[in-house]
Amino acid sequence: MATATVTSEGYIDLPRDIRERLHLHAGDTLDIEMEEGRVLRMRPKTLKP
Repeated sequence: MATATVTSEGYIDLPRDIRERLHLHAGDTLDIEMEEGRVLRMRPKTLKP
């Protein structure tokens, strides 16, 4: 399991291994859905080439 940190500005810092596994780069966007039990589901929405 990976741990992300929320900054004082409200940004979420995703760990490098997660970004690499999802091929995420600066400018990519994520869809975030809240489920029951305080569970968040995040999916890449747009990926930059």
